[in-house]
Amino acid sequence: MGCGDIGQAVAEFLQPFAVELTGIASQARQQAPFSKVLAMGALAAQLASADYVVNLLPDTPATQNIYDAKAFAAMQASAVFINAGRGVAVVDADLVSALQQQQIASAVIDVCRQEPLPAGHMFWGAPNLLLTGHSSAPTQPALMAQLFIDNLQRFNNGERLHGAVDFARGY
Repeated sequence: MGCGDIGQAVAEFLQPFAVELTGIASQARQQAPFSKVLAMGALAAQLASADYVVNLLPDTPATQNIYDAKAFAAMQASAVFINAGRGVAVVDADLVSALQQQQIASAVIDVCRQEPLPAGHMFWGAPNLLLTGHSSAPTQPALMAQLFIDNLQRFNNGERLHGAVDFARGY
C-alpha cells in the first residue's frame, strides 16, 4: 500500500520472486511492476486476498487509522502486516487484538505513533509482533549526494525533482 518511490523500490525488489504485486495509491493507474494499482477505495476488498500487506502510505487525513479492527478482520488469518509507512496509519490496540485473536499471523512494525516506543506500550508484549527501530531505510551519504546531483540537474532542466514534497497533498 503506497506506490511512491519507496513502494516502487519494494515492488522492484519483490518482482523476481514471481509474486502478484497489487498497489494501493491515491489514484488508480498503470505502474510497472505492479500488476495493478488501485485507488484507496479498493483497500478493504484487497485486504482479503493479500498474503502480505506492506504499508508505505504517507500520513494524510485519508490514511490515519486506516488499519483498524475492520481492516485486520478483513485480512486472511495467514496474513503478515508490515508497517514501514507511518505509525498513525495503525490503531495500535486493534493490531494487538488482531494478533491475540489470530485474525492475522504476524506483524512487523518499523514505525509507531510514539517514538521511541515507551517501555509499557502494548506492542512489547504482543504475540507474533516484531519491532524494528525505525531503520527500514538507513541513509547512505553516497546515495544522498547522488540524489542531490540528480535533482540539481533536474532543477536546471526544469524537470520534476525526485523526493519533492507536495504540502497540499501531505507528502
